[in-house]
Amino acid sequence: WIISAFQLTFASFLLLSGRLSDVANPKHTFVIATAGIGCISIATGFLSSTIPFIAFRAMAGVMGAMTIPSALTLLVGIFPEPHEQARVIGAFGGSDGVGNGKLYSTASLRPGLLTHALDTGGISLLTVSDILFIFALTEGSMDIWISVKVLLPLLLSIALMIGFFVWEHVIPTHIAAVPPRTWFYRNFAVLFVVALLPYLWFTTMFDINMVLWQEVYDWSSLICALRLIPSGVVTFSISLTGPLARRISPKWIILFGMALMIIANILFVYADNPSRHWSFVLPAIIVGDAGAMLVYTHANIAIFETTPPRTAGTVGAIFNGALQLGSAVSVEAITSIETSIERTHGGFTSYAGHAAAWWFLVGVVAAEALAVAAFYRTSSAVALSDAEVKIDDKASAEPVAPPNSEKPGHSVGASNTAKPLSVDTPAFEKTFNKLGLAPGKVPRVTTHATQLESLPLPSQVH
Repeated sequence: WIISAFQLTFASFLLLSGRLSDVANPKHTFVIATAGIGCISIATGFLSSTIPFIAFRAMAGVMGAMTIPSALTLLVGIFPEPHEQARVIGAFGGSDGVGNGKLYSTASLRPGLLTHALDTGGISLLTVSDILFIFALTEGSMDIWISVKVLLPLLLSIALMIGFFVWEHVIPTHIAAVPPRTWFYRNFAVLFVVALLPYLWFTTMFDINMVLWQEVYDWSSLICALRLIPSGVVTFSISLTGPLARRISPKWIILFGMALMIIANILFVYADNPSRHWSFVLPAIIVGDAGAMLVYTHANIAIFETTPPRTAGTVGAIFNGALQLGSAVSVEAITSIETSIERTHGGFTSYAGHAAAWWFLVGVVAAEALAVAAFYRTSSAVALSDAEVKIDDKASAEPVAPPNSEKPGHSVGASNTAKPLSVDTPAFEKTFNKLGLAPGKVPRVTTHATQLESLPLPSQVH
């Protein structure tokens, strides 16, 4: 529970934090939460009793949940240009809080008051559902799965989750914490599934090796920490590969990362004694961490590219919620697998349980790789080259003149004071076919022709 208490509250309050970051001032949320988690962590260091320690860990989880979506919202706002945004989001995954001073001082932010209503009903349903789900997983891994204290919260969690999605369909879209259309953004659903994987890998790798090295091999904590230094070096280095997303489709980078993870898992299967550390374990750590970080970094970048900037807080909350869910499932699933195998294959000191856990992870990664290969769409339905559409932002922001007010030398939609629109009609017809736009709508380029809005025009205008 020392670990699970933080995970429980962190995952449960992410959506509330994300929504607050979208409708209020994310700077205030970030500063208060960062100060809060620091103070709570200091206080926790002076505790010696178990229950207060767990309670403070849970409070730290709430503060931690408030920092992530607000930080992502600030970054997306500070770095709107896609190339910079990809690089920064990638670096954020590797260094988290580095550069907080820049966030405080340079962000151009909204007023502190709420500008939209909060979906208190939906957020409450999802928060309680998350709490019950993680509680059930934690209790199940420590006790018998077929018991009232495990099955009852698990079933209630599923019922509340269904109720959450029904609620989101019923209430107005502008109030909904997670509007139903969110799941239909290009590649959003498959990227959500991909987000379950990175923390699942990191948690499994860390937990299995720490227990094995300290409890079975009797290595000291210092030796264990030194042998994990390559993990930190690799993950931080890979987090800086964000610019690759502008040259290579994230689909292929993510699949390559998953292939590396499968190789690493297989290496771990055969790392069954201390003499194989340098020949099997170290290569597995380097290759697996590189793969997991590639998946994390480029799934993170891709999910922000496929969603509107105004939803950055909510999207960040959903993505990080999936990461935490993967971590929670990892702890409980791996514990259950190892325990069940060890009962019949040599006990705690046997490597059979660990090998079974690594084979389980091979299956999980392979299944996700098949899902990405099948469902991740690489052909952008909204990405247009500057040669196809050239529309001046000022012109597109002006009111559209009716057809009979057109003047020679001006393109459709340009006022006398605005710069003329430059429209390649054949290219627009091709674009209409790609986007499935009905006549009377024309795309307006907002950022490098990758984020489009529909600008209403009179029905006679194409």
